[in-house]
Amino acid sequence: MQLFVHPESSKYEHSYRKTRPTVLDEIPLDVIRVFIVPCLDYNSRINLNLCLPSWDRLSKRMDKKSMEMHDFKVVSQAITCVQYKILDSYEDTTERFRLFTKLLKMHLLPRYFNIISSNEGYRNVTIRKISEFIDTCVTYKGRVDFDTRLRLVKICSKLRKKLRIRDPM
Repeated sequence: MQLFVHPESSKYEHSYRKTRPTVLDEIPLDVIRVFIVPCLDYNSRINLNLCLPSWDRLSKRMDKKSMEMHDFKVVSQAITCVQYKILDSYEDTTERFRLFTKLLKMHLLPRYFNIISSNEGYRNVTIRKISEFIDTCVTYKGRVDFDTRLRLVKICSKLRKKLRIRDPM
């Protein structure tokens, strides 16, 4: 095991231990900062910084556009995850109602509501689905208890009201 120490300072002594060389050892730091870092997303920047010694790590903040893109990706993945759970629970109708309630409740949060606000197609589908859910819950004759259906209707009406107030189209 080799121990690398920054030549100008002894405060980094024993703080960075390297067990094997990486490709980043052969690339100059200027090349990493100018050509590689601008192409990375948030998580990749974190991983790159973990591969570098502490004295070479990049402390530059991400620009606002990159942060918004990263937030959009994270929110989209969370919504997609719940949607896949809904698809997987096709047999259990009570679980499907709970997952639909969870999905629509997520959209009430400002972070998730921005997806509806910024994407007109997704907004139109959401409004159409809200109407379908309300109609379905009122006329549903299955094994789902009344409280679960009522909870879904309440969340649907809150989201529809929020859509009408915030983004009237």
